[in-house]
Parts: sequence; structure tokens; C-alpha cells
Amino acid sequence: ALASAVSVMVAAVPEGLPLVATLAQQAAAGRLSDKAVLVRNPHSVEAFARLDVVCFDKTGTLSENHLRVRSVHPMSGRTDSDVLTTAARTTFARAGHRAQHATDQAIREAVEGDRRQFDQDVDGRDAFLPFQSDRPFAAALKGKTIAVKGAPETLSAAVADGGGAFGGLVADMGERGLRVLAVAERH
Repeated sequence: ALASAVSVMVAAVPEGLPLVATLAQQAAAGRLSDKAVLVRNPHSVEAFARLDVVCFDKTGTLSENHLRVRSVHPMSGRTDSDVLTTAARTTFARAGHRAQHATDQAIREAVEGDRRQFDQDVDGRDAFLPFQSDRPFAAALKGKTIAVKGAPETLSAAVADGGGAFGGLVADMGERGLRVLAVAERH
């Protein structure tokens, strides 16, 4: 009966259609908010009506569009600051600008210390190899020191003992849903 009444109302007053559509979207947004779903734009409810599955990640990259460094696990003899500084040398960014890759920006934000010194380190590199989808690492050469950051399985293959020392740690972090990067430095 309600559907028939709405149909008669829209047919009688065609200008009422936008009002009815807006009211229906607002009502749907209200019902979704009861289920802990925040709807910023009621018109987006129409698009959600066509979906069967919506996936969200627990890292916040889809919902917040922002990556963060959650934890750093240095090997013996190194500090968190050493690891972050080495990783920062491999970032792809110009001094004073945001990094072009979200991972690089997260590393830059996590680096403690003088931003000017960081920019000098990045600008003073002798060579740089940026991350690409077909090459799962980035590298930078400054003087006689090379810094590499990338997929743990790629970097562990280059280590003399096959990366056995941190294999368990990488697996544990991966099981917790963290995006894991390995960082290495060689003089």
C-alpha cells in the first residue's frame, strides 16, 4: 500500500520525485547508522545498494588513506632510529615535499630528528634505485654505504645465512596483519 501511495504521489506531482528519492536515501543512511556504519553522503547509499560484498582492511589504508609505522624491530647492535634513518635514505621524495609513495611518506613521518638533516641525506645520495612493482625493493648509495629497503623475502635471499635470524619475526608480524618491510645497510 505504501509503495502504491508513493507511486500515485510521484505520478500526480512529478516535481516530488527528487524529494522522495532524497528522503529514501536519508532513511537508509539512518538505518545504516544504527548498525555502526557512518554515511557521510546519503547519495552514496544508492551505490552501496548494488554491492554484495564490502571489504575493509585493518591497517586503515582504505578507510583513512594513510599508512603509519607501527613497530620497528632492529637486529642486535642497532636501534630503532638506525633502522628508520636507513629506510628514510631509500625514500623517493624531493626535499620539503611529500613522498610520492605512501610507504615512503610513512617512513619520513616516523623519522625522528632534524628534517633538514633528513633532506640533506636524501638530496646527497650518489645513486638511487626506486621501488617498482617488478623490483620489490628500493636502494640508495651514498659514498661507500648502500641502503636497501624492501620485501623481507627479497632481502633475506641476499643475506649470508638466508635471513634465518629474522624469518620468525617477519612471519609473526605478517600474521598480525602488518605490512612488513626489511631494511639493510652495507658499508
